[in-house]
Amino acid sequence: MIKKIFIASLITIFFEFAFSLIFIKAFTLAIDSTKTLAMSDLFGLGMIAALIACIVVTVWAIPVHLVLNKLKKFHIGWYILSALIPCLGLITLELQSTHPVPALGLPSILFGVPGAAVFWYFSVYRIGAMTHRPKCSEKRSTA
Repeated sequence: MIKKIFIASLITIFFEFAFSLIFIKAFTLAIDSTKTLAMSDLFGLGMIAALIACIVVTVWAIPVHLVLNKLKKFHIGWYILSALIPCLGLITLELQSTHPVPALGLPSILFGVPGAAVFWYFSVYRIGAMTHRPKCSEKRSTA
């Protein structure tokens, strides 16, 4: 089980890195098509996103996955909801803060929900599909 969670975590971190590269590139082109980011700048921002994803997966996603596993909650909705909880907490902190705070709530939703879906796919759905396939000897009777 730990190996499956580790693989799902690595795939989720890689997905967040690739997703951030694509999003940042598309966002900069949408704002001003004459400006482009250097590949090193784009790679640096992707590394920051991957570092944040690594922390979030370690601190939040894996413990929540273990709790949901213990409670036998395997539907994707539970994983999406668990990804939204820290995002909504960030938005609440931003709204209540009297000091200027960088807007982190909406981007965390933008990256958190697809990341939760990828984590769910590789830690729950794919594993369940692989272990619950009907065996050749268990053919349906056509009576």
